Amino acid sequence: MTTALRRTLVAIATIRIALGLAGYAVLFASGADGPASAWVAGRPMELFLLNALAYTIAAAILFIGGRRDARALYLAIFFLLIGAIYSGEPVASLLPFASGWLAPFLTAPSKMALDAFLPLFLWLFVRDFPESLLAGAPRRVLRWGIRVSIAVGTTLFLANLVARFAPVHAHDSGLVPRLVRGFVRWEATSLYYGPMALLMIAALCFMVWKGRAARRDERRRAGLFLFSLVLGLGPIVVELALEATVPGYHEWSNSPVGHAILSIFIFTGLLSVPFTTTYAVLVNQVLDVRLILRKALQYALARTTLAAAAAVPFIALGLYVYAHRAETITGFLTGWRLALLLLAATCGVAALLSRRRLLEGIDRRFFRESFDAQKILVQLVQRSRGANDTVDLAALFTSEIDRALHLESIALLALDSATSMLVAPDGAVRPLDASSKLAAMIAAGADPLPVDLEASRSPFARLPLEDRVWISDGGFRLLVPMIGSEGVLVGVIALGEKKSELPFQSEDRLLLSAVAASGALALENRLLRASSGRSPSSQEGNSEAIAQGRAPDDAAVECRFCMTVHVSGTADCDTCRGPLVPAPIPYILGGKFRFDRRIGSGGMGVVYRAVDLTLGRNVAIKTLPRISPENAMRLRREARAAAAVSHPNLALIFGAESWRGTPMLVFEYLEGGTLLDRLEHSPLSATEAVALGLV
Repeated sequence: MTTALRRTLVAIATIRIALGLAGYAVLFASGADGPASAWVAGRPMELFLLNALAYTIAAAILFIGGRRDARALYLAIFFLLIGAIYSGEPVASLLPFASGWLAPFLTAPSKMALDAFLPLFLWLFVRDFPESLLAGAPRRVLRWGIRVSIAVGTTLFLANLVARFAPVHAHDSGLVPRLVRGFVRWEATSLYYGPMALLMIAALCFMVWKGRAARRDERRRAGLFLFSLVLGLGPIVVELALEATVPGYHEWSNSPVGHAILSIFIFTGLLSVPFTTTYAVLVNQVLDVRLILRKALQYALARTTLAAAAAVPFIALGLYVYAHRAETITGFLTGWRLALLLLAATCGVAALLSRRRLLEGIDRRFFRESFDAQKILVQLVQRSRGANDTVDLAALFTSEIDRALHLESIALLALDSATSMLVAPDGAVRPLDASSKLAAMIAAGADPLPVDLEASRSPFARLPLEDRVWISDGGFRLLVPMIGSEGVLVGVIALGEKKSELPFQSEDRLLLSAVAASGALALENRLLRASSGRSPSSQEGNSEAIAQGRAPDDAAVECRFCMTVHVSGTADCDTCRGPLVPAPIPYILGGKFRFDRRIGSGGMGVVYRAVDLTLGRNVAIKTLPRISPENAMRLRREARAAAAVSHPNLALIFGAESWRGTPMLVFEYLEGGTLLDRLEHSPLSATEAVALGLV
């Protein structure tokens, strides 16, 4: 299908939806129940509006975030066409405000049978989703499904277009008029919905079969998506097929009983599709949809989906009661109706009873559970009395703050009077000179200091490069001063971003200020004890090393021949006895990773194999050319966004670190080597090459 035709359909559908939403606004403002009941066939107008909004919003999310993924674009157009279906009729309410040439312009988009192309875009989506290597008969089924959908969609669209703008009367006996009447939507004997329903049923069945034949990881990620799409679209597709093939079904569907059943199951299923599929796309990453506020949007979507699931039974119950408000209570509560009402009420009550527990689970999943500030303060005061030295005290405070706020990074730095440096007792971050401009800025106020290196008018932009590099290395977003009894800065609590991607709130700052005040007193007592002749702590060891010029993050050296990395000061290579040259990395990065050897280099940087000291696994660390601290902070955010993308041919990214202003990206280490290594060993077979290109 040509790009021009896709864009034309998207443009017409968008105009139709915009006009339809304006028509809804006019109907609601005027309270015109008469016009509304004419086009909703007795169903509440709000239900049509909800479907139009839900599908349009879902299509917009897929369009914005999935521009690089053809599957997301096909699904977005499919959703947009469904939204256009529910937006056509309200345009009639705008006609009293239009005159002359404007009236045909308003009615033209609503008269076009855009839904005739629904099977086509469903088949195009099924062609690429789920990802699976198809050949032989399955591939021919896909090709013919798309071709037949193009032919059927074009025929139905043109027939309805001709009938709308060149009306065909019942007494016209020519071949063309008879063919046109056979495909128009409003004719009782029309063949319009039959072929569409059969094609979409075939597409859904093929998608389910294809999902079962996909790889295990793809099948697991796409399971919720396939289930929600089939469950939501299945009732309306089956209803269209029955309408076109089963005699007498039309009369039953328009009876009170059939009308009520179809209203509940079909419209509820349709309304669930945009929520569940969008949730699967954003949370399970079944499509390549990239949004900046990924976790924030996922969190809002998860809570909205839960709220909608809890409200659907009550909405359906209310709509049913409203539709049968004229009946007697005895007639209303007899037969199958009572069972249906009890089922809806039971589902609604069960959803309400479990809602709080599910919401708490969502909060834990996205690191947004609330904390008890008073409880945390009491625990800190009590437990800080048992801290033996500044190492224990720093570990206590950082763990409690991280438990409350769920941070990407956190460090507590204490003042070392011997060197006038603010030092992290555990060595997690580089020391900060207490006489630096950054330390003076922190000590200038008692409130937490928000950090923004990227803002053009930020006061941090005027700091020396060394101070900005220190902030960038730690990825800090908030600096909390710890002021001693004499008004001197005795420590700093440095915090990175929240894992929930939310900004620090006023209650967070109040908690941190109280914690810093309590910690300053405890820290001051420990420092006084240390300076009065107690045994040296690990902090004093670090201070001595710094005083002697041996910074804990000195650059490592690497062998010129075998590329093995060694600690600074090593004479020659332990592996091949080759000469050593300076390396653009430390031997240990941030106390987390120990570099082993260089495994590759290119125009975009250098890659080293390293060991994760916490988990004991190999990782690949890529260093980039030295850039500004501001760009390093931006790169860290981009690395977190890249972490949301999962694909068999992409190495997973574990995190982003920084050393002396140079960003370092931590990736999954794959033992198999590069594609070039694979080709040097033996050429790929035709099957392997095709499979690699299609995955």
